[in-house]
Amino acid sequence: MSFKALPTAILSGQDDAALSQFFDTAPTGNPIYWSYYHEPEGNIADGEFTLADYKAAWAHVAALARAAQNSDLHSTLILGGYDFSPSSHWS
Repeated sequence: MSFKALPTAILSGQDDAALSQFFDTAPTGNPIYWSYYHEPEGNIADGEFTLADYKAAWAHVAALARAAQNSDLHSTLILGGYDFSPSSHWS
């Protein structure tokens, strides 16, 4: 499961109820891999948001997931394969 919301929206708490609802009601017994804002590199490079805000938002969402106390929830960072190419200027 992957979702996108601007870090400023996440950090404002405006999505806390919806995110908590998802995490709190997620089934158990099978792993659930979730990701916040997959492949954010271009958005950061384009100045849409900063790396610091992205990391803070990720930490905020992870705290909501941990509060659900469901060991089947696994945060998963998704980066583009291109990022490992020397021409990407990220590696």
